Order: sequence, then structure tokens, then C-alpha cells
Amino acid sequence: MNGKIYIRTFTAFLLGGIFLLSGCNNQSEKHAEKRVEEKISEPEKLPVKKHKECFAMENSKDSIYLSITVTEDHMVSGDLSYNLYEKDSNRGEIQGRFSGDSLFADYSFNSEGQQSTREVFFLKTADGLKEGFGPIISKGNRTQFDDHQNLQINNNIVLQRVDCRD
Repeated sequence: MNGKIYIRTFTAFLLGGIFLLSGCNNQSEKHAEKRVEEKISEPEKLPVKKHKECFAMENSKDSIYLSITVTEDHMVSGDLSYNLYEKDSNRGEIQGRFSGDSLFADYSFNSEGQQSTREVFFLKTADGLKEGFGPIISKGNRTQFDDHQNLQINNNIVLQRVDCRD
């Protein structure tokens, strides 16, 4: 009879141990699965591809120079300077986005000691970039186009692609 009790006790301990071990193994599998899921769900951060483009317009009295960096997602940043006859020259930075052949950007510049921001528009054509104009509205030190659908392209102001200045 002692033998049967011994076998039952041994079997109970053995089964309990198996359950404990399988439970521990299951937990480590769950942790491993979670680590794999975390690695899969975290996108790998690749460097954004970008390229630099420069454009200029010069005639006997006026000059405009635009130097931009365009990322693969069409975001644009760079420098823009205007030196127009009988007007205050200004230079500043632009931040915007190409949508197809249209570039809308905010141009932040300093003119006559005043920091201002105005929306600019350029249309990319085979000739280069043509600046667009239209009715504007002002909000503080910022001006923007009243209606993007009613912009007029000035065919006399064409910024042609040039080698970038360093």
C-alpha cells in the first residue's frame, strides 16, 4: 500500500512540475513574441533622400535668387532673396511643399527692421519657376493668398535653373 501512495504522490509531483514548466515556457514564448512584435511595429528610420535646386532671375535692374532643398516627400526648405528696382531688398527663408508642379511656401524675411512672413507661390514649368500673385489677406505680420484658385502667373518673372552658390 505504501508503494501505491508513493506512486500517486510521485505522479502528482511529476504532473505538477510538468504544468509549472510548461507555464514558464509559455511565458517566455509570450515575451519573445512581444519583443518580435515590438521590433516589427517600430519602423526603421531611414535617412530621407533630398536634393538641392537653385533658380535665379536677373535683368538690368532686378534679381531674385532661390536655393531650395527638396525631400523625397516633396517638402521644401531654403533661402529666397529679392533685389528689385526701387523697392527694399529682402532675403529670408522659405518652408513649403511641392504639390505636382506647384510650390506654396511661407517666406519669412526681415525688411526695414520688421520680421514678416508672406505666402509665395511658384509654378514649375519647362522654362523654370514662374512666380504667381493674387489678392492677399493680412493677419498680423503674416500675409497669405486669399484664394489659391485665383492666382495669376507673371510670365515676365521666370527663375531659371542655375548652379547653386555655396
